Order: sequence, then structure tokens, then C-alpha cells
Amino acid sequence: MADRVNPNLLPPQLIRDRARKQPDRVFMQHVDGRTVTYGELHGGNLLWAGAFRRAGVDRGHHVATMMPSSFEGYHAWLGLGW
Repeated sequence: MADRVNPNLLPPQLIRDRARKQPDRVFMQHVDGRTVTYGELHGGNLLWAGAFRRAGVDRGHHVATMMPSSFEGYHAWLGLGW
């Protein structure tokens, strides 16, 4: 049997851990100058995760997203990891 992936090494959990240690550190910056910190990224990810749960999305479900490369797109994608 193949080894399973350590869930603490998945992007949403790594971002959570970094947000706890350095919430004000910039995670990404848009070309227009806007930034998102680790704390903001983690909070947005959790908001999207909650929205997906309320919509009936659960672990193991397949979800297609059609969003532009944007801060919101990252929140949606990473929110699915929760």
C-alpha cells in the first residue's frame, strides 16, 4: 500500500501554519499593487470553505471552478482543501 500524503503538508494547512506565525507577511502581490497577507489569505480560504460546505460540498466531492487568476480564485481553490 502506498504511503498517504501527510495532511499537514497540503497547501491550505501550510498557509494556516504560516498565518499563525506571520499573519502580516505578504503572501502575494497583484501587478496593480494590491497585496494579500498570509492572515488574509487564510481567513478568505476559510470563508470559501464554509460557503462550499453550506452548498453541500464535502470531502471527496469533485468541484470544477472557472475563475480568473485572482485573489478570489486562490481563495476558492484553497478553500476546497478544507
